Amino acid sequence: MTGFVIVIAAVGTTVAVYSTVVLLAARAVTLGSSSRIGFRRIADHSVQFRADRRTLLKGRYGFRFAGGHAKIGPVTGVNGRWVTRSLDQQSGEMPAKGVGEWVRDVYLSPGDLDAPFIEISISTELGHCPAWVVGEVRNRVIDTWVIHLHGIRTTRSVVLPGVAALLGMPVISLIPAWRGDGEGPPVWGGGSSLGLTEVSDVERALEFARSRGAKRIVLVGWSLGGTIAHLLVRRLSDATDISGLVLIAPVTSWRAVIDHAAKRARLPQAITKGVEWVLSTSTICRLAGIASPVDLQALELSDRPERSIPTLLIHNPADELVPHDLVREYVSVNAGWTDMRVFDDAPHAMEWNQSPARFESELREWFERKVLGPNSN
Repeated sequence: MTGFVIVIAAVGTTVAVYSTVVLLAARAVTLGSSSRIGFRRIADHSVQFRADRRTLLKGRYGFRFAGGHAKIGPVTGVNGRWVTRSLDQQSGEMPAKGVGEWVRDVYLSPGDLDAPFIEISISTELGHCPAWVVGEVRNRVIDTWVIHLHGIRTTRSVVLPGVAALLGMPVISLIPAWRGDGEGPPVWGGGSSLGLTEVSDVERALEFARSRGAKRIVLVGWSLGGTIAHLLVRRLSDATDISGLVLIAPVTSWRAVIDHAAKRARLPQAITKGVEWVLSTSTICRLAGIASPVDLQALELSDRPERSIPTLLIHNPADELVPHDLVREYVSVNAGWTDMRVFDDAPHAMEWNQSPARFESELREWFERKVLGPNSN
């Protein structure tokens, strides 16, 4: 009987480990949502949130509630379990109290930037992907285009701070959606290939920019968008018009990111290897929500230098997703053409949220120096 109990316990442990591995693999590649936060209005331009690590952060954020979105400003007070912050603007009427979702997205569309823009559709092999084009689109004299690439579990609205920073400069911004991001064509299972298939849609966006007169193209990648930017450069037969890369908290090794997440959660190394096995194995990967296995080796982007493309890299040491050592490794491999800007501690890819003025200043200064030249304005 004792042996039977041991066998049952071993089977139960195996199933639990296997379930954990599959769950973590699915978490790595699928869209997610954050936990809900309680709020209460206390004045026309002031709102209180339940205190937690997010609502206590400095800077500017977005907040989604039933029927609307609010732009949330700095902390103005803390009283026990409640944090008071300024309510800068809202779309939809924020109720007196309720629950909602704390997000990075301060802007929802280019319309929030008071800039000229059009919505277009880019044809891809899976269907049409919506995209915004921001700037004087009909001005054929402007031949510098900037393609802004969002991260995993986000949509294109999250990159709008980068677009806003470049307003008034002689550039046109293109902000595409892609397959599986909630705006582009759906994919089987809803999971991301971590850039390996999404890059095809971004290449179509690049072709669109070229067809409209782009002679210099800068890729601005946030998180997964940084992965995609590199994959695009590596697959292009002619990348001479890629004039710059701007990388905000880029994922240059998904193996390292998975391993980092497991260590933070104090999970054994076997779990990390298990997640990698699920993602990279035919048929099994479908349990994680992806139709085809992910070639994790193809996503190792610090293993060799890029094509000497001027690069600005923005990161902070407290990033819980992308370890700072990984970013520094990338900088060391590409030291001859990479400028790194280290920001104050912030959650993943929230450098702009924490320090909007510095972020925009650093971006504009680098563009003027490395891309446009001193007589660009």
